[in-house]
Amino acid sequence: MPDGARLYEEDFFAWTQDQAARLRALPPEARGNGLDVEHLAEEIEDMGKRDRRSAMSRLRMVLVHLRKLAASATHEPRGHWRGELRGFRRGLEVVLEDSPSLRRYVADQYPDAWNAAVREAADALEAFGDVGGQEMIEAMSDTPFDLTSQVLNPDWYPPYPR
Repeated sequence: MPDGARLYEEDFFAWTQDQAARLRALPPEARGNGLDVEHLAEEIEDMGKRDRRSAMSRLRMVLVHLRKLAASATHEPRGHWRGELRGFRRGLEVVLEDSPSLRRYVADQYPDAWNAAVREAADALEAFGDVGGQEMIEAMSDTPFDLTSQVLNPDWYPPYPR
């Protein structure tokens, strides 16, 4: 199996970036058959960026739900939040299984995703009239949960707040 085909199977994001670079590196004489190399490279690159955006969106939603569970003593929505959290975690894991090189990107972007989740989680708690939970969310320190052992762990949930 050629290197490009192997990379496609092992890491889709890395493959898209590699193939876009290879297309752009084609000498002008190899572009004479009418291929729109630059736009093809851009489209292939964008397919990888779509997965990167998907991973970050799912991470943000995982963090929103973890923040709500860590801050809210409200009983009613907890089961629903846990169910949604399971779905977002699984979706994120699927993206990271297809594109393992995105794990490093997710780790690098984790603090920004954590901060972006603040307003969303606080708004959700406000909808339930949970002012104390809202205040607790806004007081949480930066990234108190470990990305690998807690955030991405499908069996871990924050302790119930007192």
